[in-house]
Amino acid sequence: MTNVDINQIVNDVQNMTVDDLTRLSNAIALRKNYLNKNNIRSVIIGDRVSFSTKTGRVTGTVKKVGTKNVIVSVSNTMSYRVPAFLLTVEEQFNR
Repeated sequence: MTNVDINQIVNDVQNMTVDDLTRLSNAIALRKNYLNKNNIRSVIIGDRVSFSTKTGRVTGTVKKVGTKNVIVSVSNTMSYRVPAFLLTVEEQFNR
């Protein structure tokens, strides 16, 4: 999607009723769940992955794959619990 498409959607949201917003919210939640499940299947322990935070892009190694979230270790002392749909696989572990 382009920025123009996103801007049009944001403008359309301004004119929606509560029922329309509820339907849109449900559709967004379903899409996020679908993307999350697909990404959960695509990562394994040992993969190098990255994701965005408020301070920038973080790269780390997958330590645990749960049903919804992935534990990503970025150093010996720091780990993040990240929803799988936010991850980008940078380097796959030997499969």
